[in-house]
Amino acid sequence: LEAKLGGKKVAIFGSYGWGGTWLEDWGTRIKDAGGELVADGVALLGEPDDDGKAQCQELGKTLANA
Repeated sequence: LEAKLGGKKVAIFGSYGWGGTWLEDWGTRIKDAGGELVADGVALLGEPDDDGKAQCQELGKTLANA
């Protein structure tokens, strides 16, 4: 997948149970592969609440408009 990221606009999001450092690592890998992060990623601890869902929706809108 990373080989196909060159020049592509990307948004990353997800949930975690411990340590959200994966988001930063993933962002670095995307940039190193030539992908463009359109915004800061969204990392949510556990199951998303209403605020977390809203953050993901906003991230999706940002990606769609990029």
